[in-house]
Amino acid sequence: MSDWTDKALCAEVSGDFFYPEKGESIAAAKAVCRSCEVRLPCLRYSIEIADWNGIYGGFTERVRQRIARQVRAGKPLEDIIAEDDAAFYVRIEQAPQSRKAAA
Repeated sequence: MSDWTDKALCAEVSGDFFYPEKGESIAAAKAVCRSCEVRLPCLRYSIEIADWNGIYGGFTERVRQRIARQVRAGKPLEDIIAEDDAAFYVRIEQAPQSRKAAA
């Protein structure tokens, strides 16, 4: 069986893409991660090796540190990703309504 990194979408994008400079947008990197089939093992790997630099699994350094604390407390990574996905789709559904209200 191949290593999960063989299936990672980030391998198809510049490495700098996932290591933005301070103040640069991370939205595009997070979008790549969100559609990647190996998002869970990527996130698990970054937490296991305590790599807090860059974007892994669609999460920033600060968020992964918070996730690591939740995992140590017993929360499954699958639940954390599912909650993040659910919140993302709620934001998408609400975005057009927000724009209409602001107009």
